[in-house]
Amino acid sequence: MMITLERLREWGACHLKEPDGEAKYLTWSGGRSEMPLLEILRHDGIPAADRIWVATRDGVMLGETRERFRRWCLTRRIAIVRARLDRDWRPRYPEDRRPYAALDAAEAYLRGETSREQVAYAAAYAAAYAAYDAAADAAHAAAYAAADAAHAAHAAAHADAHAAAHADAAAYAAAYAAADAGERQAQVAWLIAALEAA
Repeated sequence: MMITLERLREWGACHLKEPDGEAKYLTWSGGRSEMPLLEILRHDGIPAADRIWVATRDGVMLGETRERFRRWCLTRRIAIVRARLDRDWRPRYPEDRRPYAALDAAEAYLRGETSREQVAYAAAYAAAYAAYDAAADAAHAAAYAAADAAHAAHAAAHADAHAAAHADAAAYAAAYAAADAGERQAQVAWLIAALEAA
């Protein structure tokens, strides 16, 4: 698929709103007014977040590919949070499974085994009660771990809530929730591999 300057304007690309935005695009594209999506994804001069944003716009990827990407991002976010819990939470609170319950609910939701409301409840429960306990015993890690778990669970539900009407926003929201610099590079690599295989 070709990505044109006109399309980027229609989508409201923030770089094009900057005084030198069009010049940046033309530098990235070698002076062309359009670029193939795979070329954009492979272009290290374009910030990874911007490459992901372009790829997740409506009509750029097939809905099935965009949905697989959204779920892949959410699954990775849950794994990142679970690893943090194992490192920071479990040693201090080995019996307290509330943050894990929020992640378990998010994973069940991604497998289609629970409702969005159940995920929201599990996330709220984990966050509220662990935050209460943190205030009671000054365990800052409890609030942080619960909030992180709740955020991951909420991201799963939130991204899916808008998937039918706003699939591009849902895919980008999932990617954004999972991302740090290294994770964004992994997301770009996933998109390239998926598009090459299509």
